[in-house]
Amino acid sequence: WLKDNCSQIDCDKPNCVKLIKLDYLYTEANIALNQRKYVGLMPRNEHDIIEFRKLQSIQKDIVNFISQGQNIYIYSKNVGNGKTSWCLKLVQEYFNQVWPSSQLTCRCLFIHVPQFLLLLKDNISQKSEYIQHVKDNILDCDVVIFDEFGEKASSTYETEHLLSYINTRLSGGKSCFYTSNATPEELKDIVGLRLQSRVIGLSRVFKFTGEDCRTCKM
Repeated sequence: WLKDNCSQIDCDKPNCVKLIKLDYLYTEANIALNQRKYVGLMPRNEHDIIEFRKLQSIQKDIVNFISQGQNIYIYSKNVGNGKTSWCLKLVQEYFNQVWPSSQLTCRCLFIHVPQFLLLLKDNISQKSEYIQHVKDNILDCDVVIFDEFGEKASSTYETEHLLSYINTRLSGGKSCFYTSNATPEELKDIVGLRLQSRVIGLSRVFKFTGEDCRTCKM
């Protein structure tokens, strides 16, 4: 996976510092091997071309974007049109720029929200290393990807936990990237007004309208 992001394509050094550091950053972020590879996405219509260009602009300045604690909310009613891939591309670019000066610490977390909330409740009776890792790093890491945010109506327990984590991050100037199938208006009924207001009010909002583009990568 590193060869897509490294000029020394033929490098086979077993102690490559870049590989060691990037592997650590991705592992701590809970980003799987198949999510670390370069993905070129093709917008399917004029509307998405505009949205992709805006995200490309953020990608070019990603270190400043994250250091300033800026946030994005990408939503679409369609699946497979680049919501999660764009968040991963932004983090990938961030890692590529910060790894030389980065210490071996958790700089990012990728959280699949439905799975996280399920494991969070299970953690009450059966302790989870994953949940502990998230709790240890969610407030201090540079950026958190909340994937499939607002997939279903949340219980009071779930909403309060998400509100606590997200509110603390936003108050501390930490970046949050959200992907969702819910429009900003629909999100209010799913997670409640307080959380919806924090998420949407403090994020740059992007809407994708294209169909599934997983088969049209370039």
